[in-house]
Amino acid sequence: MQRAVYLLAFLSSLLVGGCIAQVPHRPNPNLIGELGFEAAAAEFEELMNGLRAPQAFDTHVNTRSFAYHYAGGVSLYWGAVPIADGAARILWQEIQRVDVYENAKAFLVGSGNRRIGHEYQFHTLGEATRFSDLVASFKAGPPEGGPQRELSEEERSPWAEEESSRRSGAPR
Repeated sequence: MQRAVYLLAFLSSLLVGGCIAQVPHRPNPNLIGELGFEAAAAEFEELMNGLRAPQAFDTHVNTRSFAYHYAGGVSLYWGAVPIADGAARILWQEIQRVDVYENAKAFLVGSGNRRIGHEYQFHTLGEATRFSDLVASFKAGPPEGGPQRELSEEERSPWAEEESSRRSGAPR
């Protein structure tokens, strides 16, 4: 009988404690005005390139979108094996909100509560909320008369041009 009570208590703790809570966060859409476009873009690129998952690199930001390359891997006994390499480009206008969770994960959400892009895993909750602030700021756009930065020719790549004509979203 005593074992049954312990088992029941254990199973109920799994059911109650299994959900990761969403963090109530009101993003600051004025960061571009406070930091300047160049500094905000550099901070966003640094956050993306420092993600725990996916492994993002070569991130570029402009006034219409952000783009990055990513790599994924599976850890095996003898090392990591890459399994998902690609590129993503996400338009600011398609993002409705950013959901941030206690475990430092952030999700971009578009119309119809559809997730866009990856599940972004940050190192800290502070990084995840800063990501949310930066996304809201880029979505709002630079202040009137503020600097606007487009991708230079060196920053452009074939996948960015190809993706600009298609709907952005989850990697293909």
